[in-house]
Amino acid sequence: MKKTNYFWVVGVVLVVILAIALSTSNKTSKITIGAIIPQTGFGAYWGASVLKGLTMAKDDLIALYGEENVKIVIEDSQSSPTGAVSAANKLLNFDRVNAIYTEFSGPSNAVSPVVRAAGKVLVYSAFNEKILEDNPHSVKTFVSHEVACEDFARKYLDPSKKVIILSMISDAGPYCLKGLEEVVPAENIKDIEGFTGTDFRTLLLQNKAFDADYIIPLMYEDSAYALFKQKGELGITTKIFCYKEDCMTEKNLENIPAEYVRGSLYFSIPIDAAFEERVSARYPGVTEGEMQAIANAYQSAMLLGVGLVECQDRTGECVSRKISEIKDPKYFTYRNGHMIGRMLGSDVVIGEME
Repeated sequence: MKKTNYFWVVGVVLVVILAIALSTSNKTSKITIGAIIPQTGFGAYWGASVLKGLTMAKDDLIALYGEENVKIVIEDSQSSPTGAVSAANKLLNFDRVNAIYTEFSGPSNAVSPVVRAAGKVLVYSAFNEKILEDNPHSVKTFVSHEVACEDFARKYLDPSKKVIILSMISDAGPYCLKGLEEVVPAENIKDIEGFTGTDFRTLLLQNKAFDADYIIPLMYEDSAYALFKQKGELGITTKIFCYKEDCMTEKNLENIPAEYVRGSLYFSIPIDAAFEERVSARYPGVTEGEMQAIANAYQSAMLLGVGLVECQDRTGECVSRKISEIKDPKYFTYRNGHMIGRMLGSDVVIGEME
């Protein structure tokens, strides 16, 4: 072989090797996730456990991609839309994160247009489903109220039953309404939106004549506590159907007379048994509610990390699409967890307070 040809071949080989190396490097280059979670305010009870889930996810992402390639920057949403937007701007403009993960509907709804404008993906763990419709580069990693309410209606209601939806969570009530209407006619359902505060007495008395069989409160722990207590004190026997970890929490049940909650129903999302074992080994003594928050945060961060690595350009369009295509069960913590487009699906179970 001529010397010039030899150097030409060597040069081509080196270029190919370099291209492969760069491609591999780009695919596993640094990913930075911004996490906006409630560490203060009404949602702090949830945020403390979310931190544990993020820690576990970070460790697993490091095991997959290397310590130097994984970073999670945490900011406090202060359990408010305003606090969440401030945190998002800091993460996007100062920390230069590749994506944002949020908890709770209000903060997630406020942050979504900010993240979309930046061309990034938003992974959010909240009841709000309208974010999915408004932001094509968002991914919802929490249970659907439409699914839960339809399941409840098919198992416990008939067309003669009456239901009041009492929503303090933005853009969640209409989806529960849609699920209920698979069984109950629209005239037998009241959807009360945008209620604020913790004084439910007037509202309960105003709707007493409607004679509802169930109230479905879409709200968080402190508000749910006030609703149960005031309903009981007024002698209103209407039963409740709610998400257990926002409504029938350990704290609430310890402070509400048993007769006020007896017969009410709740839905919960069963966690994969193997993941529960991992969490219990690392954090002994976690409660059921803490386990739920840990599981939510872990799978949100893992799905987001894997999606980012699969997209060299880190764009919201690419990352949201890649997450929707993930099928490997090891990234899901809910029992039978799976992606349905850009929304996570799973088993839902309904229980009764005795």
